Amino acid sequence: MLLLKNQLHVQLLFSHLRDNQKLIWAPSGALFFMINKKLNISDLSNQYAIHRRLYVKDLLEEAVAEKLLYQLQELEKQSLWYKADYAEKPKGTPNNLDPYMKELESQFAYSYQKYPLHNQGHASVTAHDSSRAIPANIGQDELSLIERKVKYQSLLGEFVSYFNSGEGKSIIEQLTSHEFSDNGLTCYASRYTANDFNNIHTDYMPTRKVTMVLYLSKQWIANWGGITCILDDKAEDILEAYSPKFNSAIFFDVPLFHMVTPISTNCKQWRYTLTNWFHNYQQP
Repeated sequence: MLLLKNQLHVQLLFSHLRDNQKLIWAPSGALFFMINKKLNISDLSNQYAIHRRLYVKDLLEEAVAEKLLYQLQELEKQSLWYKADYAEKPKGTPNNLDPYMKELESQFAYSYQKYPLHNQGHASVTAHDSSRAIPANIGQDELSLIERKVKYQSLLGEFVSYFNSGEGKSIIEQLTSHEFSDNGLTCYASRYTANDFNNIHTDYMPTRKVTMVLYLSKQWIANWGGITCILDDKAEDILEAYSPKFNSAIFFDVPLFHMVTPISTNCKQWRYTLTNWFHNYQQP
């Protein structure tokens, strides 16, 4: 079996801390590895090549996925989520963004909550860039900028940095047979609950090459909806459908018709995801 590159030189060590009876994992040691070391990237790459998309179970080391979910849940305490919604346009409205959506633009709509991560919580963050990520009720004299980044989104920031360059980026390039620009990842967290949805769309932008959606909801019930559906090239028939199982992910070449089915009114919990777009700015 082909093992992940350099895995023997990487250790993922966690110290267990207790905070209000909630388990927190804090990374320790100089090296940090996120992707599940048991995955056979060569085999997955061969599978991806068949349809230019792939569903992967247990993408990350379990402790990393647990910590990411914990930090997404903690964003609620700081009022960092905001509503993202977009209503259907009247028929005949011209589409200037996505040439693949000419027939569907009038039906495009979505509703969920969002938190941007692509410019948050890692070494390149400036005071201006991170202003949206910092709670308004925390003053400069209470916490330094660095302390606030660590306190509220340390691993979320590490997640972005990991896939922006170096090991994580290289693994996804090997998996998908694409090349991405350094620091070419854009990422946002989303959460859906009752009545939220995301109608058919393609993720198209000229520089976007691959989408990766990481699911971080535990004990999700299929009857609640929130199913990711992959459609054919006419956006008529559903080819595949995936329930958002914890620590699973879907990868696909952009553009691709897909959607998230509406969340049932019976659903009482959040559907968490991290959506990642890998760009190549030199080869639009």
